[in-house]
This record gives sequence, structure tokens and C-alpha cells, in this order.
Amino acid sequence: MPEVTVLLATYNNRAFLRAALDSILAQTYRDFELLIINDAATDDTADMLVSYSDPRMRIVENSANIGLTRSLNRGLALAQGHLIARHDADDIAHPERLARQVAFLHAHPAVALLGSRVRLIDAQGRPLAGSFKASTATSNTGLRWQLLFENTLVHPSAMFRRSVVWDELGGYDERFRQGQDYELWSRIARRYELRALPDVLLDFRKSSGSVTARNLHPVAPLLREVINANINHFLNIPAFPEPWLKLIEDFRQAQSSGRMERPTRFVALLRWLFERFTATHPDAATSAEVHAYLADLYARTAYYSITADRGTSLQAYRQALCHDPTVARRIPIWKYGGLWLGGDAVRRTYQRLRRTSTPAPVTPAITLYLPSLVERYGGAERVMVHLANGVAQRGLPVDLVLIQATGQVHHDTAPGVRVVNLQWRGRGLLALPALLRYLWQTRPPVLMSALPPANLVAVVARYLAGYPLRVVIQQHNTIAVSVWSGRRLTRAVLPLLMRWLYPQADGIVAVSQGVADDTAAVLHIAPNRIRVIYNPTITPELIEHSHAPLDDPWLTAPERLFRWCSAWGDWCPTKTLPI
Repeated sequence: MPEVTVLLATYNNRAFLRAALDSILAQTYRDFELLIINDAATDDTADMLVSYSDPRMRIVENSANIGLTRSLNRGLALAQGHLIARHDADDIAHPERLARQVAFLHAHPAVALLGSRVRLIDAQGRPLAGSFKASTATSNTGLRWQLLFENTLVHPSAMFRRSVVWDELGGYDERFRQGQDYELWSRIARRYELRALPDVLLDFRKSSGSVTARNLHPVAPLLREVINANINHFLNIPAFPEPWLKLIEDFRQAQSSGRMERPTRFVALLRWLFERFTATHPDAATSAEVHAYLADLYARTAYYSITADRGTSLQAYRQALCHDPTVARRIPIWKYGGLWLGGDAVRRTYQRLRRTSTPAPVTPAITLYLPSLVERYGGAERVMVHLANGVAQRGLPVDLVLIQATGQVHHDTAPGVRVVNLQWRGRGLLALPALLRYLWQTRPPVLMSALPPANLVAVVARYLAGYPLRVVIQQHNTIAVSVWSGRRLTRAVLPLLMRWLYPQADGIVAVSQGVADDTAAVLHIAPNRIRVIYNPTITPELIEHSHAPLDDPWLTAPERLFRWCSAWGDWCPTKTLPI
């Protein structure tokens, strides 16, 4: 008898099913059966399933479509393993998932349910940002605190003991067509311990056809029962007032509507629930997970109530920062401030830009971003061209993105470099909409920029991209020289923006130790955050040119060279030539 039964129910998921099955069959842990309940699919799911010959697979056909909840209960009744690992037909398990979860449950017999962190992916398998989805807590106290409001333990990441879920609790509650996992996890949590591994062990697909993407309003009354029972048990409150339950329900619905109409009462309720929970769970007062989730609740309240009650929204955002300052990474102060001042107009503009963006056929491995390349571009621009050519020569797709592509750029780039001309008239921060539209179309995993205005735009775009984007910025000169050529207002404001936004980049590269020391001192950045990488200017073309004959009389007379030449470079203020 296998130790683990991987339980998968499917209905018309042919597009993603093979990848889901292959991810289970490729597990490093081998002692399992893969029990598949085909819920009377009308596509060619059955034909695809019979194409497998792996003896660990067991296929059960439903004569009629009975839905996910009943199909899972049928699977629990037929399961041979004493550990049940849930899996969905559109998700991808990482190779170590079963091995890690089995080992943990063996070492912790008091734990009845074990989940893990997940990575969100879209229909094409590309990573998505978590948006406002809270990270799954790992401790029993943290998970109980989250269950008071919602389910953060993702269903297909779970492994549980069959003796508890089926023999003792009777399986899933078949009244729930959706949210059945939230109801079951809550019942388990009232009797046993819950845990989640801190590592990502599953790629969780969010698409228009997934269960999690559908509306949960039809089961709202049932979910209210679950929340009420959790509050009664975890907070030791016999009767929780109905209006307070309605506030929690309004908060849950705001996640789909984007608006919250009664934030003042909900903020007060959050404060009271936290005080009550720490009274019944003393370890919660010092739990980083509990405080982080409370900050997440405050932050979402601030975001959803911006247009309804700006005062309460600001109060909620301040509370979020007090409980967990890192919440500013998810809703940066500048983004919150823009929404607070502009309200729905800013939100509609953002959504309109996203709707008009169509996916690109090829996703580059890295995108290099510059304002422009003029006819005779300087050192920073030349470095970016050399980097793009070097990446392309290694067989990786690379985009060189320019606000305006002019000059000899197409003559200097290698054939594998795709030059993207955004054709945008605005410069500096005004180029942000054009860069965002490009990011939404192509979704590169890494964005590298050079020159301060482009660096600032890149860092801001990191928070608005809507997916995990890593941003690396380059500093090619000291801060004073970088802002030298700007207007008086620019010289005053640009260093302040750099001090604020540069530390939020994933990586900072300086072209010399002197530039690194200056950047760290002026912008108050820890020196270990800055990496020194000298300019990659020694190219085969440069070596070839170095062997060319010299026919200029100023260069053919060595005594004149050393007598008269004190520096090399463009004749411009930023070079500060000592002449």
C-alpha cells in the first residue's frame, strides 16, 4: 500500500493537465499513488489520461458531473495512502514537494494539516506578483489568526492525514461548491495543529477558468458560518455580533470590487480582534507572522477605502506601517499617495493602460533600459550596448528599450539584440507609462537601467509591473556630477528622489570604487548594497582599433603626447577636464 495518495479531480482542464500530472510523476519521493477523478469531462481528458502507462496512476471516471467537492470526497473514500496530498489539474508541484511534506509530518505527529508557500503563475506559466494575497503563515498561531478572515493555505499545496479528515471529520462539506478547503481547514484547526513549510513548493496557476478566479458571493452565507465558528472557537466568544460578521464579509468582497464603504468600523474591529486574539494566544503578541498579517489587513483596508474615506484610509495605512514597515514594499508611500490624491481617476488610468497592453510573443531574459541613444552617445550608453551584445552572443534573448531610438543604435547592436523604440516624447518620470506598457507586454524577469532619471523610472515601475520584476540600476558617476547638467529645480529634487528610491532596487552597480563610496555617502545607502563592476569597454572591436596605424601628427610625436595631453574625453562640463 502506498504511503501517500495524491488526489486530483479534473473537469475540462486538458490545456494544463499534462504539466500537472508530469510534475507529480517527477517527484523525488516515490511511494505514492496518483488518484485521478475525471468528473465527466467533455473534452479529450479521458484520451489523454489513458496515454499514460505509469503504474502509480489510478483513474476513476464519474458517470456524471458531480462537482469538485463531491469528487474529492469520492477520492478520499478510495484513497489507499494514509497521507493525502491535494493537487489541482492546472498547478505544478516542485520536485521536492512530497518528500519535504512527508518528512515533516513524520517528525511532527501532532500536525494534521501541512501546507507550503506557493508561487503565482498565469495561464502561460509566467510568474505573477502576489498583489494583495497575503503570504501563508507557517506557525499554528499564525494560521489560526489568518483563518479568522480568509484562507491563505492554498488548497493544492496541502497534505493531511486521512484518518483525521476522512475517518474523523467525514471529508469535505458538500454544501460548499467553492471555498470547501477553507471550511475543512477551519474544522481541522479547531482540533489539531496546522503548519506550513516556508519554502515555495508549488506553482499556483491563476487563470479565468480556475476555481479561485470565480466569484465566491453565492457561498457567502456559508463562509460567514465558518468565520463565525472560527471566532467563537479561537477567541472564546460564544456569540459574535452579526453586524461585525457583516464587516468582515464586506472586507472580503472588497477584494473583488476594489471598494470598501465602511472602513472606520472595520479598522476598529481589527484593533479589537487583535487584542482579543493576543489574550487567548499569548505568543501572538510577539509573533512576526501575526503582526505582518495584521499590517496586510490594514494596508488592504487603506487601499480599498481611499475613495470612500480618505481620513480612515490614511489612518489604516499608518497602522500598517507601525505593525510591519515592510508593507511599504507592497504599497509604496508614493503609490499610496498618488491614489490618495487622485482616487479613482488614477486607478482607472492604470487599468486602462493594462487593458491596452497585448502580450509579446517572446519574453527577453533581460531588458536594458535607457532614455535614448543620440548620434554620439556617451560612456553609459555605450556600456549598455556592449552588455546587450554580450548577452545576445550567449544565446539569450535581450531587449534594448529606448524612449526614443535615434542615431546609430541599429548599426552598433548585435543581431540578437531587439531594439524597442517606445516612441515616447516624455522624459524622466514622464516616461513611466511607456515603460509600464512595455513591461506588461513582455514581462521580462530582469530590468537593468543606467543614468539617474532612467533608474528612478525603473524602480517605480518595479512596484507597478504586477509581477515579480527584479531591477538593477547602474551609477556611472558621482551624484553631484550626475545632476550637474539639470535645471536648478532638478538639481534640488533629483538627489532627494535618488535617496528615496535607489535603496528599493534589487541591485545597485557602480562603475568604480570612488563612485560606490560617493553614492553610499550621499544617498545614505549601506556600502554592502553597492557592487563595483568596472565598465565592460574592452571589446574585440576596441582591440582591433588599437592596432590601427596612427596618422595624426599630435599622436605620432611621443614627446608632444606627454607634454600636451592631460586628459581624454568629451569636451563637456560633466567630464570636469582640468584645462
